[in-house]
Amino acid sequence: MKTTITRVILLSALCGLCACGVSYRNGKQCEAKMLETYPTQEPAITIQRRAVSHNGIRVVVEATYQVPAKPQLNTLLTVKTVPAPAAVECVFDGESMSSFKWISPVKMVPKPATADAQDQRR
Repeated sequence: MKTTITRVILLSALCGLCACGVSYRNGKQCEAKMLETYPTQEPAITIQRRAVSHNGIRVVVEATYQVPAKPQLNTLLTVKTVPAPAAVECVFDGESMSSFKWISPVKMVPKPATADAQDQRR
């Protein structure tokens, strides 16, 4: 009886570790796609964190990049650059990426299809 219980516990732990592995790999794959699709002419991007949903189905990678600061009146300190947010969302089917989209910055987010473009497709 003890052997059976021990085997069940070990198999449960092993299955849990495998699920964590998928989440980790999906997070790394989404991060790599973000870096791959980020324009090289833009300021360098710094990954801040990866948020992974249960079983790694949905992954959001958050990052920042430096942009020129707007001049502030009545301040003693002058800041030349400030961090701006960048984020992507990836959806996975197991370990295969089924969707990738930029959430921010606005210039990276795809424009929605216009009514004219939808009419032309029909």
